[in-house]
Amino acid sequence: MNFSSKSQCQLINLSYNGFFGGILVTIGALKKLEHLWLHSNNLYGTLPSTCAN
Repeated sequence: MNFSSKSQCQLINLSYNGFFGGILVTIGALKKLEHLWLHSNNLYGTLPSTCAN
């Protein structure tokens, strides 16, 4: 998923999509992101450091 064109995004709900694998490092490029919902998927691993405050 390409997040570079979504730089103003503050809320993302990706719940219940059946995603699997790790969380993309590129999601950390969303500097204005305040809420990210990922529940009910099959994601694993740690949050990328780019997602830290």
